[in-house]
Amino acid sequence: MKGYMIGFILLLSNILCNIIITDDTAMKNIITKMWLEFMILGYIFKFIYSYYIKDKLCYYTMYLVNKNKSIWTSYYNYSMLLPSHFICLLVAEYCANTDREYLYIIDNINYSDITILLGLIYYYYYNIYLLILFQFFIFIKYTINYIYQINSNKSVNMNSIDFPTGYLLLKRPLFYFNIIYYIIMPCYFLLY
Repeated sequence: MKGYMIGFILLLSNILCNIIITDDTAMKNIITKMWLEFMILGYIFKFIYSYYIKDKLCYYTMYLVNKNKSIWTSYYNYSMLLPSHFICLLVAEYCANTDREYLYIIDNINYSDITILLGLIYYYYYNIYLLILFQFFIFIKYTINYIYQINSNKSVNMNSIDFPTGYLLLKRPLFYFNIIYYIIMPCYFLLY
């Protein structure tokens, strides 16, 4: 089964589970709830990744880089339908085709501690606005750092023939996922 089909099946199953579990079928509520779930799961994944499965993720990333492949067009067996397997592929895709330094950033134990703290803040709904503001500033810092890296000769993310950025980072499209994840969805949540 191709990677894009696995991703579609997992996304569709998440939407259906949210519709079944909650009585509210309004798409705005489902989208907001899914974004919050992905944020919490993302923090949990970063913590688990930091301590347990970094080697597996590094292997997937290096495979994608060396073979110049994408998870979306590669074939996988049905075991990749398990979210724990697919999330490794998804993060490996992000590392291989957008931000190769991401593998090295999480080595810092303080980063894991921050993600645990942010995950815990999510459980307290009244602090969600503080978390959204915090995410916005993290994204601004990340974007400035990333633009510096693509122009630096010493960075693994530098613009090169092997790892091009293209006009407005169009050759690294998962960067735009960050804009959706850290800017558009929080604004959508706040306006909803």
